[in-house]
Amino acid sequence: MTSTSIILFALAFATQSYGNFVREISLSKEIQYEQTTSGAATQSPSRYYPYSFAAEVDGDTRAFTVSLSPKPKVTLPIASKFRKFYHLKPALGLGSDSDDGWNFGYVGKDSFDNWGTKTQAELDSVFPNGKYIFSVQRKLVILSLSEGTYPPAPVVKLKGGRWEDGAYRISTKKSLVIDSGVYQKYGANLNDSISLGLEDDDTGDSIFDANQVAKKLIGGPKVSISKSLSRTVPANTLEAGHTYYLDCSFSAIVSQSRVLPKCMSIAYFGSETLVKIIAE
Repeated sequence: MTSTSIILFALAFATQSYGNFVREISLSKEIQYEQTTSGAATQSPSRYYPYSFAAEVDGDTRAFTVSLSPKPKVTLPIASKFRKFYHLKPALGLGSDSDDGWNFGYVGKDSFDNWGTKTQAELDSVFPNGKYIFSVQRKLVILSLSEGTYPPAPVVKLKGGRWEDGAYRISTKKSLVIDSGVYQKYGANLNDSISLGLEDDDTGDSIFDANQVAKKLIGGPKVSISKSLSRTVPANTLEAGHTYYLDCSFSAIVSQSRVLPKCMSIAYFGSETLVKIIAE
């Protein structure tokens, strides 16, 4: 076999092996909250950038090098004032925490971790509603953010411990019961999702991640008609003295694409609530 034949064979093998190396494409605008009591979630002054934008392409980044496929790109709507506001050129790049996908940022940035703003007016000015065009695997994936309504802030229900000084405290000897609370308009949009996640802030370890959607979604989580999501952390799972953060999100999916098979491609408006949990 000649060297040229070997190269062609390698490229053909790579294309076949990595044909579906993009698992998820997502576009979102979210409002972030924190819950410090049993009764409500509020936007906290401690969250300096409570409004966020994310454009993400998740998958096997090695495959893009092997298959010689161009790196993913995203084009913002014409009405975007991103370059005028920040004097930067928008781009997708590898995240700082892992190499399993590309996040939004700007050309010249060392790491990409999406974008936050202080006000919703700023968010809507630089990331307006409209069509966002992703160039992935030599195909165009178009996702739109329309005039959508953000879901209400999740107010989680916890059992097993007690609220104290803005955090939920629980003995490691007790099980922790977590409920997302009811997402009233779940299932009323093009699609909707609920997610729960718990992470150890001291080690960075994930205790669990759970999510569900109202309607079937290519490459998406399991379908459930329930308007809430719950999980139980068994006794003796948490470590005494460690701080944990519970993340609960409601998402209204307003756009999806089927251009890439076996790839979940969605755009959504989300509301995310964070709860501080201390194990004793």
